[in-house]
Amino acid sequence: EVLALETRLAESSLPSALAADPAATAHKMTFAHLKQFAPHFDWETYFQEASLPRIDVNVAEPAFVERANREMEATPLATWKAYLTWRVLESAAPWLSKPLASESFAFKDQSPGGAVAMKSRAMICVESTEALLGEPLGRVYAEHYFPPAAKARLQEMVRTLLAVLKDDLREVKWMSYATRKQALAKVEAYKVLVGYPDTWTDHSALVIRRDAFWANIAAARRFSIRTERQRIGHRTQISLW
Repeated sequence: EVLALETRLAESSLPSALAADPAATAHKMTFAHLKQFAPHFDWETYFQEASLPRIDVNVAEPAFVERANREMEATPLATWKAYLTWRVLESAAPWLSKPLASESFAFKDQSPGGAVAMKSRAMICVESTEALLGEPLGRVYAEHYFPPAAKARLQEMVRTLLAVLKDDLREVKWMSYATRKQALAKVEAYKVLVGYPDTWTDHSALVIRRDAFWANIAAARRFSIRTERQRIGHRTQISLW
């Protein structure tokens, strides 16, 4: 039943080539239109639980959303429960004990991908740390190899380059006055980011334990999602995949 549901959803998904095409995945909708487009999905509760604003969304694959909406009405609840249980286990398996991680490797990497051997546990830990805790890891790196004095020198270099660019724009003969004014305004609006953030994200609420790998992965993912939601709150549009 899980495989059948996955197959039906896959049949309504874009092929990989089109899924990577921005023109094929640009479908702006208002929140009200989204609720009308897929009424069987409780968008109000979803957005509320996800702490997302009710702003315009980009529905990357309308056919997929439409098919999922139909499946919510036609597919038995027991199948949905089995499917969602499978999704949780499938996402956690690589980070669980060796028997489960081995089964996950054989299912996702060995047979379809042609991988020969699993990565060592140590390498998995290193790669997951870099992927999920990139900013605090980068902060430690910056403290050792890119001190504030080096950042200040580079910032001054960038300011000099921008000053030269503005001088050049003022002397460009082929630009009209209005175009030159717009170009200078654009340069003035540049926000130069050098080396590392001026304000680091506070990770003090993220608890990492030595004896719970999957719990660490889940906690880091939740923290990342919360941080992204805060960033989304400052956008005028979000993407729905």
